[in-house]
Amino acid sequence: QGHCGSCWAFGAVESLSDRFCVHFNV
Repeated sequence: QGHCGSCWAFGAVESLSDRFCVHFNV
């Protein structure tokens, strides 16, 4: 289960990173 949580966290971080790049036009 811990591994599954890690995968979810990784996906969430990647999604946030994408939004940040678009928001700040990086």
